[in-house]
Order: sequence, then C-alpha cells, then structure tokens
Amino acid sequence: MATNDDQAEARDIAGGVRDLLRGTGSRADGKWMRGLRQARESNVLFGVALHAAERRNQGLGLNSLERDLLDALGTILTDAELAAAGSEYRAAVSDLGEVAVLPKVVTDKPVSQGFTVEDLKAHLPRIRAQNAGRANCAVVDLGAVSAGAPMDSPGFEAAVGDVGFGTTVVVGPPQVEADTGPEYPAYNAKFQFESFTCRRAVGDQWGGRDEIYWTAGLRSDKHVAPAYKSLEFGAVKEGQTRAFASVDKVVFDAEAAKFVAGTVMVWEADESPSAFYRALMGFIDAWMNKPVWVDITLGIITATPGGGYAGVVMDVMDYEVSP
Repeated sequence: MATNDDQAEARDIAGGVRDLLRGTGSRADGKWMRGLRQARESNVLFGVALHAAERRNQGLGLNSLERDLLDALGTILTDAELAAAGSEYRAAVSDLGEVAVLPKVVTDKPVSQGFTVEDLKAHLPRIRAQNAGRANCAVVDLGAVSAGAPMDSPGFEAAVGDVGFGTTVVVGPPQVEADTGPEYPAYNAKFQFESFTCRRAVGDQWGGRDEIYWTAGLRSDKHVAPAYKSLEFGAVKEGQTRAFASVDKVVFDAEAAKFVAGTVMVWEADESPSAFYRALMGFIDAWMNKPVWVDITLGIITATPGGGYAGVVMDVMDYEVSP
C-alpha cells in the first residue's frame, strides 16, 4: 500500500528522479525513501525503466522487458519526461557510482547493454535474500485464517506503517497432484473490499482528516481485471472504520489456476484531478496486461515455492508505485 502525499510535485519528473536517486529533497528522510533503501535489491524494475529511458535517449534498441516498462510508463509520462528521467539516472550513476535505492545489477550495466528478463530472473535470489527477514513481507496461511487466526500480525502492521508499503502472500494447503488432468486445475477467485480502519489521519491543508479513494490492479494467469478505483470516502477521521458500498467492492471475480496477484493503494482525493485518475487507471491496465509481467510472475512461482514468493513479488507489483 502506498499513499500519494504530494502529487503536485510529481510533475517535476526530472527533479523528482534527481532527489530520489541522490537522496535529496524534502522527502529524503521520509518513510517511503527509507523503505526504498531497505529494499534496494527489490527496486530492480524501477532501475531498469530508468536505464531503458536513457538507452532510448541514445537511440539504442530496447528488448521486450525495457519496451514493456516504458510503454506502461508512457501512459502517465510524456516522452520528454521519460527522456529527462533517463538523463537524471545516467548523471546520478556517473556522479555517485552507487545509487542507494537501486541495485548494482542495474546501475553497473553500461548504457550500451540492455537489461533482459533473463537478467531479472538471475537476480531473484538476491531479492529473496534481502527480503527474507523483512517484517513488511508476510506469508499468510489460508487455513489458519479460516480457523480464526488474524490476517496481519502486529509486527507486519508496524513494519508497513514504518515504510508505507508491504506485501502479503496468501498460501493454501500443498497442491495434491491429481492422477489425471491439468497440473493446476482452474478455479474461480474473488477479491473484494469490505472495510478499512483509519489508524492515523494524515490530514491536509483543511485539518486532521482525509478525503481518500482506493485503487487496485489484479490479475491471474487466466484473467486481467479492469483497473479499479473506489468511490471517494470523505472526511475520514482517525479511529473510524468505513465500509465499502455493495456496488463498489468487487475488484476481481474470474478464473485462475496458477496465481492471483494484485496491488492496492490509497490516495488523497483533494490532490487528484480527473486527468490524474485517467492516467493512473491507464497505467495499471497497461502494466497488468503486459505479457512479460506473467512471464516474470510464473518464473518467480516456479523458482520460489511457498513463502519465498513474498520477497520478490513486491518488485513486480510495486513497480507501479515506485515511479
């Protein structure tokens, strides 16, 4: 989960990328930056997107991963903004040598060399190793939840509050191999919102309450759900629990076999003009529909059964948050 705490500054793409890569600016010591530094190895797709933007600046051909990343970002950024981001990336790498929020597996690549899906898969063990002990990466057993266990532990909730985002992987009982038929029989999966509780009101220029909305992007190996945006919740105060309307709660209700994955974000409505809504929904749809996304995700599942998935799924899903 991520909050959009300053969309007004977001249009200064070059300045934002410069501050992010160099650790400067008003949010240098904020929780989001702290989380990015802690998850350096997981920020590979963000780095690849910047690397690809600079490669395109140089007129170099892009591979499928690089094209897909820039195509998705192109729904929210102009060509000029992408070019500026790529230039800021190259300048930061040249000046600093190492960038605290990006893995060296990306920044050590010269502009002449692309970063491929195979490079990403080879990097997965480092992502798993870094995130293995991170409290904001949780694995939840569906059987335990059905028996009454809580979905989130206090440690997970505290860690998400500390860095502003987290990943939960829900696992079921071990797959029982059938005598005949497909290895992964299809089933219907459903994801819907019920309610949320405001633990801490961020407030805005009008006081200590928030006007918010939720977005989500979900897909399985069989189906891509349309990008979701909830109705607006006005005047949300600390300690309140608010319920989603029955007509506004279902995000995904479709077939799956090998996985269902998604990302959920909450945004400040006062700073979200209609153009931002459209761009955000377009980006979620574009990223979720990319074939390379499924290739990466299935590769993660195959190489990382069970709990190890939590440490690496964050990178694939949170690509749409980081930029």
